[in-house]
Amino acid sequence: MDDFRDYQHHTGSDTGPAERHLKSCEIRETAALIAASRAPQISPTNGEDARHAELWPLAFTKGLPHDSDGFVDPRAYRAFVRAITQPGRAGLAHDFDVPLGPQAAGVRGGHTPAWYRPKPDYREPWRCTRRDGNPIEPRDWDGPRAGHLFDLQGADPGDIATGAAPTLGSAELIAEMAELYALALLRDVPFSEITAGSDRVLACGLSVDALTQALGSLPFLNLGVTPCGIGPRATERRATRFDQQGQHAIRPLFQGATRNDDRGPALSQFLLVGTGRTPTEQRRGRVSLGVQDIDQRVGRYPHGVDHMVDTQSWLDAQQGANLGHLQALAPERGFITTPRHLAACARLDQISQHCTTAALILLGQGAPRSGAQAQGTRGEVAALDLLSSLAIAASHAAKAARRQAFHIHRRGRPERLAAMLDKVANGRPGRLTQDMQRQLRLMLDGLERTGLLAPVAAHNAAQLAAHKDPQNGYPLTGLSHDGAQSLLMPMVWIDGSPMTPSHGAAPATVAGACVTMLKARFEMFTCEDGWTERPMDSIGLGDALQPCVISGLDGIDPARSGADLVLAPGSKHLTIQGELDKLAGNLAQAGCMAGVHFFSDASEGLRLGERIALTILQEQMLTSADPVSLRFTSFDGDRILIEGSGHAVGVTICGRDGRMVDVTSWLSRAAEDHMPV
Repeated sequence: MDDFRDYQHHTGSDTGPAERHLKSCEIRETAALIAASRAPQISPTNGEDARHAELWPLAFTKGLPHDSDGFVDPRAYRAFVRAITQPGRAGLAHDFDVPLGPQAAGVRGGHTPAWYRPKPDYREPWRCTRRDGNPIEPRDWDGPRAGHLFDLQGADPGDIATGAAPTLGSAELIAEMAELYALALLRDVPFSEITAGSDRVLACGLSVDALTQALGSLPFLNLGVTPCGIGPRATERRATRFDQQGQHAIRPLFQGATRNDDRGPALSQFLLVGTGRTPTEQRRGRVSLGVQDIDQRVGRYPHGVDHMVDTQSWLDAQQGANLGHLQALAPERGFITTPRHLAACARLDQISQHCTTAALILLGQGAPRSGAQAQGTRGEVAALDLLSSLAIAASHAAKAARRQAFHIHRRGRPERLAAMLDKVANGRPGRLTQDMQRQLRLMLDGLERTGLLAPVAAHNAAQLAAHKDPQNGYPLTGLSHDGAQSLLMPMVWIDGSPMTPSHGAAPATVAGACVTMLKARFEMFTCEDGWTERPMDSIGLGDALQPCVISGLDGIDPARSGADLVLAPGSKHLTIQGELDKLAGNLAQAGCMAGVHFFSDASEGLRLGERIALTILQEQMLTSADPVSLRFTSFDGDRILIEGSGHAVGVTICGRDGRMVDVTSWLSRAAEDHMPV
């Protein structure tokens, strides 16, 4: 093949098809050289897949055959890992011949490979039955080998690392579980009340202020204490939990641990407002899409109903029970008002849907494009270019997330860890080793000191009693709990987490990639050579809005709250970049509100997606014959400038401490982490 790099670059008009063809080939080769220059990174892991081998109490085993205690068949798990990683068969055809679902006789819809003959312990049937009499069937895994797919733009799904997940018994993991239990108790409390603070006693017997104080008592969430044995990456994640005064803040639980989203309401304006020239139009919450409108009001799960609070439904979920279609939405629609509403979006919406809506808002409001973009990417072409870039970023980010989740970490979901805590708390540890029990007791001791465990147990008991009452029409029967109290994670979704591992959160990764694209493609700053952020009122969205909250006899009225948007008190000086960062955080943390992701999953996913987007932008910048520059502030406060001239591209990064950062070091920040010994 000829070396097209020697051809002279022309910025003027084409002289003919042949020259343009050669230039096109040169650009593609330059993009390939940029891609080749990125050294592949090795993601650090917490080592628990090997350390807990043959039992894997905290690994993602959902959908595989389990025994009556909820422990996976080792043969099935090893086959699962081999089918995903394909050792020695890179690029070759490989069947995903793995046991799926319960292996008891008569179970429909699962899979029993010809090679697999489970021992009697792993022939468990479904524990629950459907009230309508129809059989339960298992659901399949979601993209376990998507990480094998290659991409032609940006970093390969295997090139960018994420930080390791916290280890069993660590101060960070104790804090993460406490946060998730607290979020479960706050699911039906309006965001406006949670972030403002309140001493109103909730159904769980605690107030928002009391829950905040309980979380702040943990060493990992208390700046006055230095937890032992946390690595650099965990230290970074910890720093995002505190406000500017160094106090533990509850806001990061909703906003995803970015450093630029602490102004105004907890929810991004891009999840609420509509397009229009007047505040009245914007408060309607309708986003113009040509002759159609997109309504920002959403379908919402019924108020006050959680799931999987008993052993039987939990075990069915671990065996892959497909029950999502049994969970109906409430009849009323409204703006996202509570964590439960945002959790519904995490399950039911397309993964990049809200970022696309944000792009339509910015386009509809006439937001300026980045100050030095190509002349050819304006008007109709600009909109098409933007929307296609979002789709590319979302697709690439999802593949990278799946590779991290299935190929590397295989971290179990919060419902898994909560069940192990429940076993030890109820004195039925089963096959857990003495060391595992010791680490779980350490976690229970830390959680007990927060005062959260008793309210969680009471909440679960009330939920179970309501589900077992035939008059309530709960879709499952046969529910019961093996123990005096249930410390299982109350779930928004009836069948628990998606059929993917936890660490490598696709929603967070996609949100990070798409929001980074939006920040780069639109002008985030007030002048070309400064870093003062452009305010929302520059695009006619100066009023900070939040859903209305209507009080009822027992707290809020869930049917009427969120019907309209009202002014958020004391919310001034919102910026476009701040609200986009907040959007990324809201979407990343939606899984935490549902009880299906940990905080670290969301934090790492955002930063993985951000890096995927930057590498795509690097290569896209080569396609313009004009000088082009894009700039934005990263989720960690780094100032990033990407400059292209059509035949070369450069990236300049100034860290939040004012020091220059090499792009290779920035991309590999997670790979440089290490787990403490």
